Amino acid sequence: MPNGKPGDHPLTDIVVHNHEVFGSPVDDLVRELDAGGLWASPTASEWLYERYWDFRKTQQQGVESEVRRMLVHLESTLTGEVQRLNDSRPPTL
Repeated sequence: MPNGKPGDHPLTDIVVHNHEVFGSPVDDLVRELDAGGLWASPTASEWLYERYWDFRKTQQQGVESEVRRMLVHLESTLTGEVQRLNDSRPPTL
C-alpha cells in the first residue's frame, strides 16, 4: 500500500519529493497544476498514475518515437489544463 515514499506514486514523486518522472516540461506542468489544486481530485491523480504506467511500458519497449509522442501528448493535455485552471480564476484587482 502506498505510504507517500519515493516511488509510490508519480504525483508525490514529482510534487513532494521533487523527483524527475516524465522530465521537463511535463513535470513542471504537474507542479503548476498541483499549486492550483488540480491534483486534489482522485480522478486527476488516477489519470496521471495511468499515464505514468503507459509511459513506463513504452519506455521499456524502447520505441523512442512513441515515447516522444506520449510526452508531447501529456504536455499538450497538461498545458490545456493549466490554461483552463488559469481561466477559471477570478481576476485580481
